[in-house]
Amino acid sequence: GKGVPATLVMTMTRSVIRSMAPNVLSPYELLTKVNRILKTDIKKGMFVSMWYGIMNIETGHLRYANAGHNPMIIYRADKNDIESYEVEGSPLGILAEKLFNKKLVEADLYLNVGDVVIEYTDGVTEAFNANQEMYDSPRLEKCIRDNAGKMIPDELITAINTDVVNFVQGFEQSDDILIIIAKRKS
Repeated sequence: GKGVPATLVMTMTRSVIRSMAPNVLSPYELLTKVNRILKTDIKKGMFVSMWYGIMNIETGHLRYANAGHNPMIIYRADKNDIESYEVEGSPLGILAEKLFNKKLVEADLYLNVGDVVIEYTDGVTEAFNANQEMYDSPRLEKCIRDNAGKMIPDELITAINTDVVNFVQGFEQSDDILIIIAKRKS
């Protein structure tokens, strides 16, 4: 959603996560607890999509869960290619606790040195130009494939944003755009 109600829900979600995260080492456990609170505290019809991961920067182990958000993209440096990771999960605040918990899946993988994790909001892939064409996932994947191996995360974020801006050619943005990138250095 947009406006003040959405801002309040996101502020509440962020506060709940920040208060619980230091004591919870499982993305599944954290998201189930956050859902329990949001389900009782937010207005019917409102929800939060979220991807949450915990990475061990020494080993490259990434444990994550996805509550109705876009799939995570990993750029694999050794292959100069990308992999998309979609795991099951429903947005926070919609489903009753038992059903949410049953649908949510926690997964894990390992990142090698040079690998890059990319998470983004649908405002990236659903950006439209004046011809009503969508930027879409294949364009995003091409931009990542073409740039991730030679850029630091901040530069890759700029490259993706620039690619989206060039694609929409000034057409009005219809949704938020957020990109989070992490690269395993060692």
